[in-house]
Amino acid sequence: MADREKNAAPETDAEKLELLMGKALDYLLQWLETQTPDSGHFKRSPVLFDIPGTRNVAFLEVQHHTTAPPAERSASVGVLRDGTDRMYSNFLMRGTKAEILEYLRAGERKAMLESSVMRLSRNVDKYWREEDGD
Repeated sequence: MADREKNAAPETDAEKLELLMGKALDYLLQWLETQTPDSGHFKRSPVLFDIPGTRNVAFLEVQHHTTAPPAERSASVGVLRDGTDRMYSNFLMRGTKAEILEYLRAGERKAMLESSVMRLSRNVDKYWREEDGD
């Protein structure tokens, strides 16, 4: 999409994913920065988006585990088939709120997340092909 006019509508599934990933990541960063405490528990709020050209849904999430130290959070990305609970996910990192914000804001992070989503989506598709006997 770099060569295309910024206001042009995305045409390919890859361009659509790039746009959706950017919006999801921006939303997660804004939510993490403004709606979560630096320490202690907070309500989980995964950011979900459809993966273009598939029947799969991706999510980005930052959460606090009750067994972890109060300031520790973990970030993950995952994919599941819409309407099912079979999920494939990747742990991204564990750290403080500030460390996770820095990690997610890194310049190459969006492209890495897009790649992870596509790989996880292929795994989901493979699982359902095997389940369906295709």
